[in-house]
Amino acid sequence: MRDSKVARAYEALVAQGAIIDDAAQRRAVAALDAFGNRLEHALSAKSRLRQLLQLRSKEFMGEGVYLTGRVGRGKTMLMDLFFKTVETPQKRRVHHGEFMGEIHRRMNALRAGKHGGDAIATVADGIREDARLLCLDEFQVNDITDAMLLGRLFQAVMERGMFVVFSTNIEADKLYENGLNRQLFLPFIAFVKQRFTIVSLSGGTDYRLRGIAGEQAYITPLGERADQHIERLWQTLTDREPGRRAELTVNGRVLRVPRAAHGAARFQFAELCEQPLGAADYLALARQFDTVFVENVPLLNGQRRDARRRMITLIDTLYDGQVRLAMSAAAAPEALAPGEIDFERTASRLRHMQSAEYWQSKGAES
Repeated sequence: MRDSKVARAYEALVAQGAIIDDAAQRRAVAALDAFGNRLEHALSAKSRLRQLLQLRSKEFMGEGVYLTGRVGRGKTMLMDLFFKTVETPQKRRVHHGEFMGEIHRRMNALRAGKHGGDAIATVADGIREDARLLCLDEFQVNDITDAMLLGRLFQAVMERGMFVVFSTNIEADKLYENGLNRQLFLPFIAFVKQRFTIVSLSGGTDYRLRGIAGEQAYITPLGERADQHIERLWQTLTDREPGRRAELTVNGRVLRVPRAAHGAARFQFAELCEQPLGAADYLALARQFDTVFVENVPLLNGQRRDARRRMITLIDTLYDGQVRLAMSAAAAPEALAPGEIDFERTASRLRHMQSAEYWQSKGAES
């Protein structure tokens, strides 16, 4: 048996002063340890023959943990502690955006090959072959295509005996809220509530912000100092994770995120505003991430009209979604596009997005 492995790892971090002891996190730790005990029992040699017989009769079903709460409450940290303590090579931890990109590629390959069977069942078989435990970070559903795919896919993988952990900012009942044809997605929400242990981290503190209190989030001028400052902010907000590539599906297209970790996404300005992107792409970012880093913003007057227009749309979308913004730029907001009247409101919003009030507001509303 696991003997409270997550609890021991958590207590070690508290003793080291790396984290603050938190009652809500303790409850989540207990739930993860109980889940881990059931998982390791399921993986034991004694139970494998029984499961094989059940799988043949479609009686065996995996289970999951749905770890939810506001941003910065420690969901990803706890999921990672759990993942590290599970003693099996049959496990995978992946960001939701990266996972969905893989699923769409597998589905497209099957369609291109004119696969005659149930494509979702085939993909589910492949996922189950890759791992017995799947930890999916920052789970959410924004697109009707993803909504319909995820509902069937996760029921299929759990019918194959897979164990799943979601970390997410969204309560189960609010998944795909106000989405197109949401009624078709409701059976999956019912499935989650039936097969997953739902654990809510309801603490009032966004612990990530403690490490950047008083730090500038808009750094100018560009150069080595700005690069170092942005990197320090990233390291603090992501628990020193370098970040992984992620993909978002936007109206059937793929939006690539160069680096994503712990609710934050990191881009160069050129990747967001000098590419053929628009409001739908920026809205997908705002829904998926609570913090966006934009590096190396140049002066935006003169011939940079298209880039300036995209920058305006990007900032409006992030601002309306109360997404935190960390930025390095060639000049102060008011001097980025001198003489360009269309940029005046954007400059004002960039100023407000640096305030402690704005940075705290995202955690209060998530």
